[in-house]
Amino acid sequence: MSFVFLLLGVVLGFQAALMMGGKVAGVETTDYSLGLTVTRDGDNLSVKWDRNAQAIKAAQKGVLEIEDAGYTKPVELDAAQLRNGSILFTNSSKTVRFRLTVYPQARVSVTQTTEWKGQ
Repeated sequence: MSFVFLLLGVVLGFQAALMMGGKVAGVETTDYSLGLTVTRDGDNLSVKWDRNAQAIKAAQKGVLEIEDAGYTKPVELDAAQLRNGSILFTNSSKTVRFRLTVYPQARVSVTQTTEWKGQ
């Protein structure tokens, strides 16, 4: 009996996904690119994201996780900081990973990861 209910749940979930057709709460999922980029700016790294992206505009908070020299530092971002669209970071290693996660809706997150490699 449990197997039948499990199978029914999978079928209904699949049907619901087909009906939504790539939408999350009425918003196209293709609108959720964050445009995360990293460039060298003097002695710092300039981390930028698309402040006009739908996910950024809708988000009230976000987290930028920075992995540098084996350590990960989370940077909490509020709505104003997200809409600013950039931060500067002074790196200590030649390879730095950045992961930006924003929360445009309850129980919905959008994440983009990029890596910077210096010479």
